[in-house]
Amino acid sequence: DKQAIKQAFRSFPRFLRMHGKLFVVSPDNTLVKRFVPELERSADALASERLESDFLSPSDPIRNIPVSMADNTTADWSVKELYDALPLMQAAELDDFRMILTSTVRDALPKNLGAELAKHPEYFAVWQYPDDETITVVQRAKLNTPEPTADELARAVVPMVPQGGLSPDQLLRRVPLPIQRYLYRNGVKKVIAASLTQYLTVSGNKIMKVF
Repeated sequence: DKQAIKQAFRSFPRFLRMHGKLFVVSPDNTLVKRFVPELERSADALASERLESDFLSPSDPIRNIPVSMADNTTADWSVKELYDALPLMQAAELDDFRMILTSTVRDALPKNLGAELAKHPEYFAVWQYPDDETITVVQRAKLNTPEPTADELARAVVPMVPQGGLSPDQLLRRVPLPIQRYLYRNGVKKVIAASLTQYLTVSGNKIMKVF
């Protein structure tokens, strides 16, 4: 079964994402939970729904995301494998994401991986996480990062914070995917400090509601 899944879907996380109405896979591919439509939309469930729609706009960003890297690209085979395994519509921390690759692919990746991916801007968007610049974040290129208003941020983020609070990493796994990309691009703590101080506060590595 393992070989059949790998042959058909390239990886087990990709297999789970293709069944997005049942499962939600975290951005770093390390956690799986049951898909609850009322709480969040999984990447591939959303993509499938939009692609099947009669009203799909020709400019919809999903149409612009290459499924895989072109055969004639100069990228190493291991970089192509990494691209294939990247989430469709999520940002991910590069070091965490690299660990879910097979050891053969991981060992073959270039040493300065962030710089190597930056050589292929048509496929990868790479940046340093604003809250901790030792962390490199990667997502598929041509995937737009939204610019939500403060009210839109509040509606998307505040309900995800329980009474006891949570860590920024936990919040990134709970919010809708467009907001997840925005938070990775701008930093969870920085966004809270700039736009959400009337609702949330950050103490150390914990986000708490303001009462």
